[in-house]
Amino acid sequence: MIRFYLFIAILIFANSIGNAQGVLPINRYYLNQDFTINHPVPFSFGYSLRLIDSDYEGPSIRARRATDNAEGDVYFNRIGLVGNQSIVTITSVGSSSYTIGQRVTLRDFIDASVIHVTIWYNQTTVVGFDAVQESVGNQPVLELNTAGRNNNMPAIRFRGNDYLRIIKPVEEVLNDGINGSFMLTLKTTRNKAHFTFGTFYRTWRWAFHINWTNGFVFFDAAERCCARYRSYDNRNSLNVWKQYTFVRGTNYKTARVNTSSTALNNSPLPSTPQTGGEFHIGGAWGSRARFEGFMSEVIMYPTDLSVADLEIIERNQIRFWRL
Repeated sequence: MIRFYLFIAILIFANSIGNAQGVLPINRYYLNQDFTINHPVPFSFGYSLRLIDSDYEGPSIRARRATDNAEGDVYFNRIGLVGNQSIVTITSVGSSSYTIGQRVTLRDFIDASVIHVTIWYNQTTVVGFDAVQESVGNQPVLELNTAGRNNNMPAIRFRGNDYLRIIKPVEEVLNDGINGSFMLTLKTTRNKAHFTFGTFYRTWRWAFHINWTNGFVFFDAAERCCARYRSYDNRNSLNVWKQYTFVRGTNYKTARVNTSSTALNNSPLPSTPQTGGEFHIGGAWGSRARFEGFMSEVIMYPTDLSVADLEIIERNQIRFWRL
């Protein structure tokens, strides 16, 4: 008899848990706590195809369907990721039969069409830091099964002319127009003369190339190009997903790959502040030479984080994106 009542109690508890989950908002964060990011400081911007801020309840991206130009905001699914079961709220009907505000699954929205990214939303309530692209010819493409070791996670593909704009000046992204820690997951598919991210004024830069024509990564930050201590060999990372970290302190800079130090490791180099401009993802403000490859997550912290803080975030990105 005791076993019977215990069995009934377990069934009631399990049913109550299931019902509780059923009434939560669809875009809430259900990922295992091992995958949450404990941000050491608030980020300047954080873009991802997963939920990286547990307080954020907005969409991940705004997507445009190439066949009829319908657009919609794509929310995270029940495991906090952009996927086929994500809900899309229609924001522009184009020539489709949708209505504004209609909600469909991402699977139905795709409907064999190419899906372009028009906005990658900053996962905070701070206004103005979304990464946007209004020009149809420069919008990158969403692909659901291309990231990670098993190519079964979502990514945004940049095809050599695509880029997204962060229309904020240097001094609002970097501390004193100098300091920042930029952390991302990326696969480069072509060695070429281009910019992967950043901004520059004449010879002043906060930008990098993954990879240049020789297979090296070049990192110039809050300095005139082209100083010493600016590159490392990355030839073995072509067509391979990796986690990348770029840090600029006032008098040094560091670059890391998958938690490992590179030739740029606390390299001594004075900095010079800058104001104005904007930042680009997939290119650099001030250049038309752009990146070819994939990204799933991009975060900028407005300070040079400690190695201990860097490693926490790096390992989190590596585990979640299965790099």
